[in-house]
Amino acid sequence: MRRMTFLVCSVLVLGSGFAWENHTQLSDLALESATWASAFATVESLDSFLDADRARLGTVLATVEKNARQDYPRYMPLPPALAFDTAALGLSLRATFVGALRINPNLPLSLFLQTPVDKTSTRPDLAQEAVDLSGARIPNGPFKELSPGESVSALEVVETAADEPDYGMDIGLFANNGTEWGARYGFGTQPFGNPKLSYGSQAPFHMSFANEDGIIKAAAPKYQGSYVGYRVDLYSTLAREAFASGHAYWGLRFAGWALHYVEDAAQPYHSSMLPAKSTLGILVLNAFGPESKIDGEVVLLSNRHLILENYQYSILAAYRGDDGLSPCFGALRGSGLKTEVGFGDPAARRWVLDVVAKRGRDRGKALDRAIVATFPAKYVGDPGFDFGAWQSDTSNGYDPLAELVAAEPAKAKAFDLVLAASLAEMGVAARAFMAALVPADLR
Repeated sequence: MRRMTFLVCSVLVLGSGFAWENHTQLSDLALESATWASAFATVESLDSFLDADRARLGTVLATVEKNARQDYPRYMPLPPALAFDTAALGLSLRATFVGALRINPNLPLSLFLQTPVDKTSTRPDLAQEAVDLSGARIPNGPFKELSPGESVSALEVVETAADEPDYGMDIGLFANNGTEWGARYGFGTQPFGNPKLSYGSQAPFHMSFANEDGIIKAAAPKYQGSYVGYRVDLYSTLAREAFASGHAYWGLRFAGWALHYVEDAAQPYHSSMLPAKSTLGILVLNAFGPESKIDGEVVLLSNRHLILENYQYSILAAYRGDDGLSPCFGALRGSGLKTEVGFGDPAARRWVLDVVAKRGRDRGKALDRAIVATFPAKYVGDPGFDFGAWQSDTSNGYDPLAELVAAEPAKAKAFDLVLAASLAEMGVAARAFMAALVPADLR
């Protein structure tokens, strides 16, 4: 039992805090044809929304808390002192809302848009630090400033907000992360991921392994301490409340926040603990493998995960409206899909875990095999080479997309088809989720 716990924790300790890179571009392609996408909303500050809706928000957030305790066995309850205070005023009103959500209190929550790479905007630029706290991220499209009272398209709000949880929203929230807010938020000790890495501290909010076999769950129950389902429930409930009370901008922004975690759950490396191994393989490794072998599996997992993220990011960064560049773009849109069925009821609690994460996990083995077959063994097959550590030295560099296309274009095309299958699943999930969340009067 102790070895199994060590194995699972070793695998998870290097878990990336990110899944897909640039959710704005992903969401733009997946949702651009949605019936609600061309609707417009009036920009509103968070403080204005909270002041107008304070009386209802207390009840709404209390219901979310009650459901979380029921639906997620390892959920750590909200401390009573952090319950939303409907009588708070001014800055205290925002502070009590942020505390009730248990997000990073330093997140600016500015009014902004992120512009997809294939589109232009004449709006004034907004500095990255006015939006994004996470210096570890790969830079995405430019941020553009919004002002209260402006009219903005529903798609722009959603696709921008879909990237926002990667801007530091879930960083430092646990008691052992060394932050003031982590000490009072009540999430306890970080269940998995590396608590010493800033982005590693968000892993339990962006990764879920709810669909591993029962024997693995029983041997290492800590890794069930994921908050992916909770975040989806929290933000989708807030979105419904904002829509119902006439605050469309915040309804769309909260919907975008929820969408982020749905998209993350569709990423195989965020829903499968060891994609390359079966349950039997994990048990054999646990029973007979030396710790050096386990450490090697951790390095290989991390390396392949990072290669995938870098490759997918480069594809999106190169997009300029030409679907012929890669099948990934048409896959995101749903081109060629005969139907979009089998996703159940996206409005149901736990849907993201029971449906989206399960389907993501089911694709893990094929994706992992494709990565091993496609990229240089030095980067994806050598347990003694730590790609993340190597890449952190700015004198080193490897662009998996550019170098693969240049050296072996046929392999690049074959790998794109495998990646496109996962992106197609993500696109279907995104459309199903948003269709269930956005009210009829925005369609």
